[in-house]
Amino acid sequence: MSDIYFDKIKDLIKSELKIHIDQYKDSYIARRVSVRMRLTKCKGYREYLELLKKTPEEYEKLENTLTVNVTEFWRDITVYREIKKIFEEKVKDSRVKSIKIWSAGCSSGEEPYGLAIILKELCEQYSRKFLRITINATDLDKEIVRKARQGIYIDKQFKNMDEDTINKYFTKIDRNHYQISSDIKKMVTFKNHDLIKEPPIYEMDFILCRNVIIYFGKEIQEILFNKYYEGLSDGGYLILGRTEMLHGEPREMFIPHNHRERIYQKIVGKNKRMGQNSTESSSVSVKNNQDIVKNTNTQSRLKSSEVKSSLKSTANTRSTRSTRSSVDNSSNIRSNIRSNSKNNNESTNRLNSSAKTTNRLTSKTKSTIKSTDKPVSRLSRYSSKNEVKSDKEERTKRTLTSSTTSSSRLIKKDTKDNDRTNKDRLKSRTEVKRTGISSKTSESESSRTLREKTRLTTRENINKDKEKRESKTVKKSSSLLSTKKKEQDSPKDLKEIRKSLQSLRNSKK
Repeated sequence: MSDIYFDKIKDLIKSELKIHIDQYKDSYIARRVSVRMRLTKCKGYREYLELLKKTPEEYEKLENTLTVNVTEFWRDITVYREIKKIFEEKVKDSRVKSIKIWSAGCSSGEEPYGLAIILKELCEQYSRKFLRITINATDLDKEIVRKARQGIYIDKQFKNMDEDTINKYFTKIDRNHYQISSDIKKMVTFKNHDLIKEPPIYEMDFILCRNVIIYFGKEIQEILFNKYYEGLSDGGYLILGRTEMLHGEPREMFIPHNHRERIYQKIVGKNKRMGQNSTESSSVSVKNNQDIVKNTNTQSRLKSSEVKSSLKSTANTRSTRSTRSSVDNSSNIRSNIRSNSKNNNESTNRLNSSAKTTNRLTSKTKSTIKSTDKPVSRLSRYSSKNEVKSDKEERTKRTLTSSTTSSSRLIKKDTKDNDRTNKDRLKSRTEVKRTGISSKTSESESSRTLREKTRLTTRENINKDKEKRESKTVKKSSSLLSTKKKEQDSPKDLKEIRKSLQSLRNSKK
C-alpha cells in the first residue's frame, strides 16, 4: 500500500495495540481496516485515522477485527471427522500412553476445547481413563487468551454440535451464554506465544495451525513449517486450514495423510535421510565430474585427430591442385628444369670439392695440434705451411659463397619465369571466359528478338481474325435489316393488290 494515512494507521496499531503488524500482509490489514471503516462510515484512511485519535474505544474494536477469531466449535466439520478417526486409532492402541496436542493460534479457545471433548468421549468409549492428554493452546493476543480461559460462548457458536454434547460439557449461564465444564477446562492450558519469534513446543503428536498461516508471507510461512517439523515427534500430524498448503522445502518433510483436508504426517528420520542423500549426491557429483573430465579429454583427442586428418586432407587437395597445374605447365617448364638441374649439379660438384678440401684442412690442423707437444723448432718449420693453408681455406670459402649466391639467383629466375607463364595462362582463360559470356549474351539477345517478332506476328493475326469476325457480323446485321424491311413493305403491296382486285370486281358487276 502506498497511502500515507494507511502507514500511519499501521504505526498506531504497533504503538497502541502492541501488535507486530509487519508480520502480516498489507492486503490482510487493509481488509480488516476496511471492515471498521464501513461500520464507522468513514470514506477513507484519513477520516478513520482522525476517528482513532478522537475515540480511543475504536482501538479495541479494531484489535478484535485484526485478530480473526474462530466463532464456531468444530468449524469445517469434515476436518474434525478425519481428526476423530486418527484420535480413535491412537486411543484404541494400548501401547499409546499419552497424546500431546498443540493448538497454535487458538483464538478464543473453540478449537482446543473441541478437541478435548472428542478425546474425552473416545476415552470413555474405549475405557482409557489413564491415557494422559495434554493440549497446549497458544495465541499472540493476551485479551483473547484471557477470554479463552473463561470459556464463555454464545449459542450461535454451537452450530455443528448436538444438544446432548452441549448439555454434557457446557453449563448455561443465561439465555444466550454457555460456559465450558471444569473437566474439559483442566485438559487445556492456555498461554501467550509468538509463533515467529519464540521457539516451538517440542515432542507434539498433533499440531493444529488452521487459518493462521494464510495471513503471513511465504518466507515466514516456510519458517513456521520448519518450526512445526521440529516440534512434531516422528510420525506426528500437522493440520492446516482449507486454504493453506505446504510449499518449498517443507513439502519434502511431510507426507499428505489427507490432502483434501490439509492433514500431513511427518516423515520418520527425514533429517538423517537428507544427510545421507547429501553425502550420496556429493559422491555422485564427484564421479560425474570425473566422467566429465574423461569425456572432455577423449573429445579433445578426437578433435586433435580430426584436425590432423583435416589438415592432411587439405594438404592433399592442395597437392592435387598443384599437380594439376604443374601437369598443365609441364610442357613449358621442362626446359627450365633441365637447365636448372645442370646448374644445380655443377654447384653441388663444387660444394663437394670444397667440402673435401675442408676435410683435408681439418685433418691437417689436427695433426698440427698434435705436433704442438713436440719441440718449438718443428713448429717453426710448419708455420709457413699453415699460412698457405689458411689462404687456401679463405679461397674455398669465397668459392662456396659465390656458388650459393649463383644457385639462389638461378632459383629466383626460375620462379619468376613460372609466375609469368602462370599469369599468361590465367589471362588466356579469362579472355576465353569473356568471349563465352559475350557469345552467350549475343545468343540471349537474338532469342529475345525472335520472341518479340513471334509476339508481334501473333498479335497481328489476332487483330486480322477480329476484323474478319466484325465484318461478318456487320454483313449479318445488314441482311437481317433488309429482310425486316421487305417484311414491312410486303403488306403494303398486298393491300394495293387487294384493292385493285376489288375494283375489278366492282367494274364487272
